[in-house]
Amino acid sequence: MTDKELHKLKRPELLDLLLYMRKELDELQEENESLKRQLENSEANREILEKIFQAVCPEESKKESDV
Repeated sequence: MTDKELHKLKRPELLDLLLYMRKELDELQEENESLKRQLENSEANREILEKIFQAVCPEESKKESDV
């Protein structure tokens, strides 16, 4: 939407636009937080899997760390 089109809007239309934008912002912030939690969980899971791998295959984990 151009500035010219924006200036032509009436108050109720502007309020509707602001409401729509606020809802979209809230949804995106919620999605962002969810993705951050998923990333933290996947990093924690990776660390757990590495510890399990080191416990089960100590020789292989030494080879991996040498590379």
